[in-house]
Amino acid sequence: MAVSVLVLDTCTCIDLYEGELLDRLVYIGDDVFVPDVLLAELTDPPGTVLLQAGLQITILEPRYVVEIEALLEGHPGTSVVDLFALQCARQSSGILVTGDRRLRAAAQQRKVVAHGVLWILDVMIARGVVKPSEAKRALEKMLASGSRLPKQECEKRIARWSER
Repeated sequence: MAVSVLVLDTCTCIDLYEGELLDRLVYIGDDVFVPDVLLAELTDPPGTVLLQAGLQITILEPRYVVEIEALLEGHPGTSVVDLFALQCARQSSGILVTGDRRLRAAAQQRKVVAHGVLWILDVMIARGVVKPSEAKRALEKMLASGSRLPKQECEKRIARWSER
């Protein structure tokens, strides 16, 4: 599983924070970014926590900013901040990490690879960054904090990771 550049959306940052895995994220990608606007918007956890965990800030080039308005019209219900994450992934030819169905659809239309938090957990296990039991605990913490990850997929992973 080659991972070089990851760009996170808001919910991904919150989920990984709640699962206490933000600081381990840097071990699966060469560069892990959040858009500057996300860092400015985030209050729980505060943006400084992301920086302390080793995530980097990326600033969107003007030519990508210009497209945000059209993206908003084409993908109603998607937050401006998360569209910045999509555009940052495009700009860096990176992987967008999101659980938002609408944002994934927008990414697919723009030929941006998108994965979710469960993929992050799978990669962390595959690379030995976390043990299956640690991933299970992290996922349970995310779910307990109100994460909207897909229930069936979470149950499958919890069962699988309990067996190891």
